[in-house]
Amino acid sequence: MRKFAIWPIAASVLVILPFVFDSGTSLTKMSLMCIMAVFALSYNMLLGQTGMLSFGHAVYYGLAGFLAIHAMQVFGGSASSIPLVMIPLFGALTGLTFALIFGWVSTKRAGTAFAMISLGLGELVAASSLIMRSFFGGEEGVSSDRSKLYMWLGLDFGAQIQVYYLIAAWTFIAVAAMFAITHTPFGRMANAVRENPERAEFVGYSTQMIRFISFCLAGAFAGIAGALAAINFEIMNALSVSGAQSGAVLLMTYIGGVGHFLGPILGAILITALQISLSDYTGAWMLYFGLMFILVVMYVPGGLAGLIMVHEPVWRTGLLHRLVPSYLLLAVPALICLSGAVGVIERHALIGPNGAGKSTLFHLISGRFGLSSGEIQVLGQSIVGKRPFEINRLGLSRSFQVTNIFPRLSVFENIRCSVLWSMGHRYAFWYAVNSLSAVTERCEQVMSQINLTQRRHTPAGVLTYAEQRALEIGIAIAADPQIIILDEPTAGMSRSETAHAIELIRRISEGKTLFMVEHDMSVVFGLADRISVLVYGEVIACDTPERIRGNQAVREAYLGQAEEQAH
Repeated sequence: MRKFAIWPIAASVLVILPFVFDSGTSLTKMSLMCIMAVFALSYNMLLGQTGMLSFGHAVYYGLAGFLAIHAMQVFGGSASSIPLVMIPLFGALTGLTFALIFGWVSTKRAGTAFAMISLGLGELVAASSLIMRSFFGGEEGVSSDRSKLYMWLGLDFGAQIQVYYLIAAWTFIAVAAMFAITHTPFGRMANAVRENPERAEFVGYSTQMIRFISFCLAGAFAGIAGALAAINFEIMNALSVSGAQSGAVLLMTYIGGVGHFLGPILGAILITALQISLSDYTGAWMLYFGLMFILVVMYVPGGLAGLIMVHEPVWRTGLLHRLVPSYLLLAVPALICLSGAVGVIERHALIGPNGAGKSTLFHLISGRFGLSSGEIQVLGQSIVGKRPFEINRLGLSRSFQVTNIFPRLSVFENIRCSVLWSMGHRYAFWYAVNSLSAVTERCEQVMSQINLTQRRHTPAGVLTYAEQRALEIGIAIAADPQIIILDEPTAGMSRSETAHAIELIRRISEGKTLFMVEHDMSVVFGLADRISVLVYGEVIACDTPERIRGNQAVREAYLGQAEEQAH
C-alpha cells in the first residue's frame, strides 16, 4: 500500500500549488513544468525503459501540438460540443498515428541505426515545417483562441488558473498511465530488451515488436504533451518540431535520471525552471545546459534521481544528517566554479556617457595604466603590477579605441606577430619564420575569419578604415585568448560596415569572454548577454539587455533618446 500512497500526495500537491504560488508567471511556469514532465516521461519510455536513443522525439510532440491548434480553430466558435478538455485526446491520436507510421520503419533497427533514423526523420519534419506553410504557418506559426471552444462545467479556460488545473489533471492521468505500463508484462519485457535483446528473442519475444509498441506508446504520450502545450500557449511554431526541442527533452530525461521513473519528472522541473530563470539573464542558457549534461554524464550517470537513491540507505538508517556538513563544504567551491563558468563564456558590454571612465577601466585591466589602489584579477590571477605583455600571456587580448596596428607590415605579418608567442616561438632567432607551417595555418584561419584573405600581402596602413578595424580584431583573437576586450569596435563605421562587424564579433567571441565598450546601442543590444552602465566612475546598473533597456535610472543617466534610435 505504501507505494500507492504517493499518488494521493502528488494529486494534493498539484491542487495546492496555485494557492502557494498564485502569480500569473508562477502558474505559467508550473503549467510548463507539467507539460515537460509528460514529454520527458514519454521519452523515457524509449530511452530508459527500452534502451532506444532517439534524436527526433519532438516530431510527435510538435505534430500533435499543431493538430491540436488546428482542432481548436475548427471547433472554436462553432456549434460543436467538443470541449477544450478533450483536445489532448486529439494530440494522443496524432502522436500515435505518426508513431505507427515512422515507428514501423525505424524500429526495424536498433542501437546506432535507430538513432540515426530518428535524427533523419526529425530533420525531415523540421524542414517540412518551413515549407508546408498552410499547416505549420511558416516562421510565424499557427495560433488559436482556447476560450472560444465549448464551455465545460461553466469554464471557458480564459484564466491561467483554469488552464493550469486542466494541464495538471491531464499530467496526473498521463503520468499514472505511464507508471502503470512499467508494471505490465510488456513493461518488464521492454526492460529485458533494453538489457539483452538477444536473450529476449530466445524466450519467445520479438524485440522489434517490443520496440515498436514502446515507440507507439511514447508517441501517444508525447502527443498529449504537445496538445497541452498548444492549449497553454495558444500558438505552435516550427521550434516545437525542431532538433533543439528533441535535444531539450533528452537533456531533461538524462539529467533527471533515465534509470528511475521519477528521474525525467525531476529533470523536467529543474531544466524548465533554469530555462526560464537563466533566459532572463543570458542568451547563452543552452550552453549551460550542455555543460550540465556533460557533468552529469561524467560524474553522475544515474542523474538526479540516481543521486537521491544512493542516499536512501543512509536516510533509512537515520544518518543522513552527518553528510550535511560535508555537502555544505563542497557547495562553496562548486558554486564558485559554476559562477566562474557562467562568467567566462558571455559577452559583456560596458556603456556610459563620455568621460564616464570606460576607456580608463580598459587601460587598467589591460595594464596600460597602473592601479593606484584595489585589485584586478584575470582568470583568477591578480594583475597588480603586471605589464601589458604579462597580462596578455595570461589569456587576455584587446583592441583600442584608436586603431592600433603595424601599418607598414602586411595583413599576414600583422596577424603573425600576434600568433608567434602563443605558439611557443618566443624570441627565437635560429630558424626561419616562414618555415613555421602551424603559424601560417593559424594566420590563414584568422584572415579568413575577418575576411581579409585577399588582402594578405597588402600593407595594413593602406587598408580602408573598416578593414583596419577588422584587422585589429584579428590581431586581438589570433593568439586564441580566453578574454577579448574591444574598445568601440564599430566607431566611425557605416551601417553596412557595422552590421558586418557585429557578425564578425559574434563569431569570434563564441565560447569566450567578450568585454566591450560601445556607444552604438544597436550593437550593444544585439551582442551583449549582460550590460554594465558606468557613470562618472560608478557602476549604476548591471543586468540583461532587456532589463537595462527598461531601467529608469539608466535611461535618465545615459540612454535617453539614443535607446529609441537603436530600434
